[in-house]
Amino acid sequence: MPGFDQPEKGCDFTWNTYSPRLSAIYDINGDGKYLVKSSFAIYGSTLGTAVPLSVNINVWRELDFWWVDDPNSNLFPDAGEVYWDEPIWYNYDYNHPDKTNTIDPELESPLTYEFTLGTENEIYPGTAIGVNFIYRKNTRYTWSMWPGITHDDWVPVQVSAQDSEVGIPYTYWQLKDGMSVPFTTYLTQQPDYYQDYKGVDIIFKKRFSNHWMANASMTFQDWRVHYQRNDAYQDPTNHEPEDMFDNGEMAYKSSGSGKTNVFPNSKWMFKAGGLYEFPWQINVGFTYIVRQGYLDPWYFSTKTRPGGLGRVDIFPYRFDSHRLPNFNELNLKFEKKITIPINDANKVNVYLSADVFNVFNNNVALGKERNMARSDFLQTLEILNPRVIRFGIRAEF
Repeated sequence: MPGFDQPEKGCDFTWNTYSPRLSAIYDINGDGKYLVKSSFAIYGSTLGTAVPLSVNINVWRELDFWWVDDPNSNLFPDAGEVYWDEPIWYNYDYNHPDKTNTIDPELESPLTYEFTLGTENEIYPGTAIGVNFIYRKNTRYTWSMWPGITHDDWVPVQVSAQDSEVGIPYTYWQLKDGMSVPFTTYLTQQPDYYQDYKGVDIIFKKRFSNHWMANASMTFQDWRVHYQRNDAYQDPTNHEPEDMFDNGEMAYKSSGSGKTNVFPNSKWMFKAGGLYEFPWQINVGFTYIVRQGYLDPWYFSTKTRPGGLGRVDIFPYRFDSHRLPNFNELNLKFEKKITIPINDANKVNVYLSADVFNVFNNNVALGKERNMARSDFLQTLEILNPRVIRFGIRAEF
């Protein structure tokens, strides 16, 4: 790439977001022990750094070429083993290297509509139970689209079970002959697309008194994604003829540094924790969590599609059809306090502790191979850490 200078540049749009918030609490008996609460709010979104960076001429750009074979088994992409005719490009037009992505001058902030309704009741001094309902609708999303590409520009490619990589017939889509995706993208509002969330929390709280405290909650939740019409996506693959995503469970795939390839979504979860103060300044505490296993969508990849599209993952089953095993973990803590007097005004508190993580040594799977075309499909890739016992000592002066 040639060198470029990026002059100072401002955004071509301004976000002015109306964000009202209204809440109310009603004390039914007038003694503060039985409350009904409700709220309504509209939230805007923050503007991330990726938006202005996308129109900077000196940001990340990329050309990818497929390494199709390794006949000499040297594990190195020799020139004759690379498919040079159909590069996959990201933010880079090699015919016009000074060209950048563009942004809709009328771009608006994504919005979240939120409504809550709940009740809280003190059933005993220092002890309360509550039930909360929450509804959220996330809309007016932004997306980077290929300008000039319409739904009519795509054609289906049907693959029989005999020719399929996994023995299952499927359909994927590619552009018409002679067409290719643009080198750069256009950031604008995503039409006819939204997500909604409905959840119920049942809560128990016991403040510390009479030598013990505890809290627990049970959550039921339903987070779904909605593609209302075909203009909510550009590539019809996995949407047509049968939509594998619409009205299904929603989960963002984790990426970046750290743990990746995880799709957090549990329709139910129970959590509890507590502490009991025994005689002789001995404390015993615990935490426990059990939840439905996260989504585990199965897939395989197509061959390289022409027109700069590259490969695409095929989901032969609905995105939310498969899950990892249910997760549960119990942790315990034991602590002994020893008070050492220094003089009449000063003392030192020494705490001896033992923590037991994953008490039952549960080896539940946290990740499996999802690629159906691999020989190790469904092989467990990660399990919960084994039981760990940690001893500690700390002092307070």
